[in-house]
Amino acid sequence: MEKIINRLKRVEGQIRGLQRMIVAGEDCDKFLDQLTAARSALDRIGRLVIVNNMKKCVGEKVGGDEEFLQNLDEAITLFAQHIDRLK
Repeated sequence: MEKIINRLKRVEGQIRGLQRMIVAGEDCDKFLDQLTAARSALDRIGRLVIVNNMKKCVGEKVGGDEEFLQNLDEAITLFAQHIDRLK
């Protein structure tokens, strides 16, 4: 949970920076680069939330089978790392 909150705070800072760029009349290319970075960060946060939720929900269903949970963790992590390539 703390990891997600910290990432959201970073995105919040990026959004504030975007607001300052608009007020200052920054170059459109620079603004769009920063906007893309903020969107990408939000996408990563979304994936992190999904991965954490999958681990929690499945983990609750299977109980304390540590080997299964470890294999599940590895599979979900691998999937999350490569999900962008599936688009």
